[in-house]
Amino acid sequence: IRYRFFFVSRALDTTNTTFMVKMFEDALRALGILQDDSPKYVARTIIEVVVVPKSKNKKTPYDMGQKKVEKNEDCLEITIKSL
Repeated sequence: IRYRFFFVSRALDTTNTTFMVKMFEDALRALGILQDDSPKYVARTIIEVVVVPKSKNKKTPYDMGQKKVEKNEDCLEITIKSL
């Protein structure tokens, strides 16, 4: 699972996002998206923090992988790949 945190406001250190990653994995398991969050099902986790320069124009888009975000706000992209 790859987690990409995009911060426009004050960015967290990468390791400070790990508590959020654990909550998201538990939520994905509870929703049935993941069968389990044990190493058998989640063999690798990638955490990336991207600092996005704040724009004065609230509609200035920034690239978040496959889509553009048009707000000056923090967001998260989660990618799950099956082996």
